[in-house]
Amino acid sequence: MNKRWDSPITESKDIILSLAFVTFYVNSAVRFFIPAVMPLIIISLHVSLAYAAVLVTSYWVGYTIMQIPSGIINDKFTSSRVNKVSFLAMSAVFTLFYFYMGNFTALLLIQFSLGILSALVYISDVSLIQTWFTHRQRTISVGIYQTAFFLGASLGEYITITLASVSVNLPILVISIFLFALGFVNLVFIKDPEHVQRRVRKRIKVSISSGIAYVSLIRFSASFVYLGFLSLFTTYLVTSGKISYAGSANYSWLAAVAGLVGSPLGGILTDRYAKTKLYPALISNVLIAFLVILIAFVTNITIIVPLALMMGFLYGIYASPSMSLATELSKSDEEIGSASGFLNFSAQIGGSVSPLIIGFLAEATGNYSLSFVIIGVISLIFLSPLAMLIRSKKEGTIYVRTAEE
Repeated sequence: MNKRWDSPITESKDIILSLAFVTFYVNSAVRFFIPAVMPLIIISLHVSLAYAAVLVTSYWVGYTIMQIPSGIINDKFTSSRVNKVSFLAMSAVFTLFYFYMGNFTALLLIQFSLGILSALVYISDVSLIQTWFTHRQRTISVGIYQTAFFLGASLGEYITITLASVSVNLPILVISIFLFALGFVNLVFIKDPEHVQRRVRKRIKVSISSGIAYVSLIRFSASFVYLGFLSLFTTYLVTSGKISYAGSANYSWLAAVAGLVGSPLGGILTDRYAKTKLYPALISNVLIAFLVILIAFVTNITIIVPLALMMGFLYGIYASPSMSLATELSKSDEEIGSASGFLNFSAQIGGSVSPLIIGFLAEATGNYSLSFVIIGVISLIFLSPLAMLIRSKKEGTIYVRTAEE
């Protein structure tokens, strides 16, 4: 019998990765619940597109401000404990949608709270995966994990829109049941690897490489252009008259679904062929920015479809190498949470402000062309200082695979 399957450690890794994958899928479905039903909110609450976009930003603001604290909390109390508590709390807060869908202020507060709790869930998830796997396995394992984001953003939004066509409360009930069921499964099976359990600290002294500044530029730029586009993709198609909301379930998943292929592929290609994790993330980011600028000038839905698919694919390529750099940026596995939190903080600053920019400019101009061009150009501007990338080669080996890997 294959020894791989006889190993308790290997089996534990498989369980942790599987549970983290499902957790991230549900987390992403929660994240894109409001974007999926936004056209209904605009109609039922009689609010403008720009006003409704604040609901999306409210989530991202909570998610963003909690990134660095999440990393510190994660390293102080261990990933497994943070994961269990925050996931159950997120489940409870999500159920509040059932009672307050008609109250805009309540929706803002719920979205903000969900952002905070989702940040804790994500950082503890990604830290668990990296501490359970060896250095050489981490890029591909993070790539597999990140695939759940695209599954939640595509299939999750499709299911939400389909259920909401019956009743806006139906997807809330279905997702809530799934959340609590998974939360109790996590209570039983989620745990930290032994080397982390032995070194639980009461006081954390974080030590992160200065090279994190270069990775942060890419994380900000990619999230600014892609997450803003993804958050309002369904609303963009409906409010610009390209499709009806009744048919939006057939299109809502397009901007994310190809990431199901791109994310693991990015991990595999980076691990096997790239001398640096930096460049796959950088190149795919540049291409995403050019694609969103191109979409600004396209009016035919049949052309938008392949362009949206390509954006999701490229974001998948970018995701795993950029996030797995947390391993090289931290000096020990007990500090991965802090490095992950800092990297995702820089990413979510971009993801927080871009939906507002898109919403307000689209409202002011009557179309999305200017807003898409602006977020694409801003993304490229943040990637333009090539001198930083040249200098980064002198920062040590944080961008290359070391002998230890």
